[in-house]
Amino acid sequence: MLTDGEAVAVYDCLKDDIRRAYLKSDHPVAREFRSWGRFSSSPYPADAHGSRYLLNYANALAAPEYRKYEDLDEMPLGSILAKEGFVQQHDGSNGVGPLFIMEKKSTGALADSGGWHYAMIMPNGMIRADRGLQKFCNDCHQHADDDDFMMFMPDEYRVSAK
Repeated sequence: MLTDGEAVAVYDCLKDDIRRAYLKSDHPVAREFRSWGRFSSSPYPADAHGSRYLLNYANALAAPEYRKYEDLDEMPLGSILAKEGFVQQHDGSNGVGPLFIMEKKSTGALADSGGWHYAMIMPNGMIRADRGLQKFCNDCHQHADDDDFMMFMPDEYRVSAK
């Protein structure tokens, strides 16, 4: 596991590669998320996302509620959360990880997930948002239904927004 300083150094080294990888998808979130509020002070280890180091962002609609973390009410429709990051391989090398996206939509068809739709932009630009991914993500997130299906980063990495 990397120290916080090492995680920042790796991210600084990879951030341009990460951006280029996500932009291959032509997904609007890939172009916009770094201009949103950032809610993590540095890349943090996120075992629930496959031992990756992540940074959390929330769009302008989501930010006022998201910054309340576990004290939030309910995220408004149209909220989008994005988590960019990198992967540390077993051999110690580092590479671009997926961009994880959660978008709050109408609860009608997505009632089991609190209205959240999940997507991933892979490092090769491929977008995953299939049924299998919805089930996989929701199987974890459903345990956080008291927090509008969101699981938050460790306290020591939280910021109000930058």
